[in-house]
Amino acid sequence: MPEDKKLARQQVESDFRTSLLKMKRQLPADMPVNVVCLDDADRSLPPGDGEGLFAPVTIGCRDKLTKREARHCAELWRKATRQYPKAIFYLNLLGYDQDPREIWEIVDAARYVRWWARFAGMDNIETALHFFGPTSAAGSHGAVSLGFLAGCGCFGDEMKQAALRGFNPTGFGEGLNDPEAGHRLWQAKYEHALATSKDPDVLPTIVYLAEQGHIAAQWTLRDHATKLLEDGKADLSSSVRTYLVRLINGLVPTHPQDRSEVIVHLFRDLGITVMVDTAALRWSLPKLNSSQSRKSAAYYVALVMTLTERQVRRIYQERAKLAARMIKFLTGDQTI
Repeated sequence: MPEDKKLARQQVESDFRTSLLKMKRQLPADMPVNVVCLDDADRSLPPGDGEGLFAPVTIGCRDKLTKREARHCAELWRKATRQYPKAIFYLNLLGYDQDPREIWEIVDAARYVRWWARFAGMDNIETALHFFGPTSAAGSHGAVSLGFLAGCGCFGDEMKQAALRGFNPTGFGEGLNDPEAGHRLWQAKYEHALATSKDPDVLPTIVYLAEQGHIAAQWTLRDHATKLLEDGKADLSSSVRTYLVRLINGLVPTHPQDRSEVIVHLFRDLGITVMVDTAALRWSLPKLNSSQSRKSAAYYVALVMTLTERQVRRIYQERAKLAARMIKFLTGDQTI
């Protein structure tokens, strides 16, 4: 059944007003909230490089889900990210706040998001991580936009299924605890590097990581080597050939000693941080510590995740260490 354009437009306008009110309630009273149209001349844009700027970006509206509009909004996204490279960006699609379905469950909306991502270059997992990964300006808050893109299929079906396991209404905690989700994210990054980079050191680096036991690198090489072996005309590189010999002889470890949990729990830890922040803001809860009269956001998140309040509090407090832990994991450093 075709979408009622008039009703869709009313829902877009309602979402816009609601989002402004929410922002004003959640931000400090002395912090200004400005609405900027990127179609306007540059004189309407705030000065600076965006450091400390929280910038929700509307990538489309329910009443205009066309390929032309997706291309136009993608151009505005590129303009915004060039103008404010240090801003904390957040993606939203207006018109669906009152719809009980998630965006990725709505065929037309999810297709529009994929169009937008392709035109904006955000179907590239490495580019998306630059803006929404744990080391980006958005930090842990970027997981929401990253999951949104993944859920709509912007990074392929495999990443979509891994992301949506975390949004299963009957098993939310189970999905975020999926031990393969973090490895799949890194596998997508490695595969993209193999497919697009002209750097001759990319493959040997992935081989090195696989030999150190990194699961995502091993999965990447498994698929890469399988394609080469199935192609009778393809030649195996010396690094891949050596790796396969070591693998066949049981000389490749399964994971780097005791540090693979940083990847196994990657999605869980990012999700917990976002949930604590969201619950604390939405219901005006104390963030980490319960009192006799009020439970904390960490307490309720712990119930969902089948953890203790203390465990959630520790994960939240150590969120700033996540990027450093990932770097040390990849380099084999076991000191953190």
